[in-house]
Amino acid sequence: MTYITLFFSLINEYTALPVVVIFLSTAFFFTYLTRCGQIRYFSYFLKLITGGISRTHDKKNSITPIHALITAMSTTIGMGNIVGPSIAIMIGGPGALFWLLLYIFFGSSIKFVEVSYAVATKTKNTEGEIIGGPMRYLSLVSPNLALFYTILIIPLLLIWSGLQSNTFAQILAIDGVPPLITGICLALYLCFVLLGGIQSVSKIANKLFPIMFFSYIIASFVILLRAPLSFFDVFSLIKNHVFSPFAIAGGLSTISLIQSMQTGILRGIFISESGIGTSAIAHSFADTKNPFDQGVLAMCASVADLFLCALSGLIALKTGIFQEGVLRSTLVYEAFIRHSPLWGKYILQLSATLFVLTTIVGNSFNALQNFNVLTKYKFTKLFILCVSFIVIYGATLPMLFLLQLSDLLLILVAIPHVLGLIYLAVKKGYVKKEEKI
Repeated sequence: MTYITLFFSLINEYTALPVVVIFLSTAFFFTYLTRCGQIRYFSYFLKLITGGISRTHDKKNSITPIHALITAMSTTIGMGNIVGPSIAIMIGGPGALFWLLLYIFFGSSIKFVEVSYAVATKTKNTEGEIIGGPMRYLSLVSPNLALFYTILIIPLLLIWSGLQSNTFAQILAIDGVPPLITGICLALYLCFVLLGGIQSVSKIANKLFPIMFFSYIIASFVILLRAPLSFFDVFSLIKNHVFSPFAIAGGLSTISLIQSMQTGILRGIFISESGIGTSAIAHSFADTKNPFDQGVLAMCASVADLFLCALSGLIALKTGIFQEGVLRSTLVYEAFIRHSPLWGKYILQLSATLFVLTTIVGNSFNALQNFNVLTKYKFTKLFILCVSFIVIYGATLPMLFLLQLSDLLLILVAIPHVLGLIYLAVKKGYVKKEEKI
């Protein structure tokens, strides 16, 4: 396993810089194309979430636009928002947090384009099941590209589910819970929800998401508001190392600017899923007349990703825990144990549990949708069984192995996807109000 991890690591090391350049350039391109829609459309976003969405009222196999948004957010917002920033800082130094947040902000314009195309191009099969997402809009570029994406996105999403299971298992292992037990419990829950279809997935996500979101925010502020004057030191640390090297504790080596930028942006891609197209799958189930509206919802809701990642990163920097020990996925949990009141630890456990439950279900549902497209809705229950096995096995594997494998698959999937999006945008333009592709 160590040699395989090293092999994946070497491939990722050589491909990281081209990936970062392609994704960041695409984010800037779509931000320019929408004339900084992240800011311009925010007032329109507020209007939409307060009831200004036009619907078709087609209830069969679809969900409301807001439910689609929350379902997609519950998939995107997960353990990655808690552990991702601290891992980025530990690998790439304090400056990595800046690059991570920068990509999430500008990358949200890519999500706008993805979701708009997904809603505009969705279709139904003979049984009335909705088919939408990258597998549909990439077929406008090339059917072979759509097939390539559909095949490769399945293992990526399954690895993500295994990684979520692994992170949660490592956190509970600190309190003596065996990783295998954690994996089995998650797998049983996953089977129960997935068998209920999109309505079940949406219902669970909409109930759990507000609880996990606000409980984590409250617990984080308890830590961050202690000794508020130390924020000046934290922001100075980030500012000083955005464009300059960072000395690792002990002075044995330094983290370069390129490494800091690569690490931050790659974690930003992984956390936000902007450019990967996975969040567009849940949005394609939205019962909305206007694809533009759903795209605006997806783009502006990225502020939640931005906010949670900022909180997690600031906790790692403020407590100094990122300079202690080896790379691991339990940094923020350890910070809560040491620096929050006793109840803070349990709030994080609750938040982590809910984050993992919704994200594993969302990733697995997206994988199932792509699998169903390939097999024409055959072998669904067998696939759910396979997903459950991966969740169990993933809880027991080394975190670094899953992380390197995830990054490798992400590169193979995402680069053709963003190039396809650029082609569509240049050829057809992005979706505007009252406009169909």
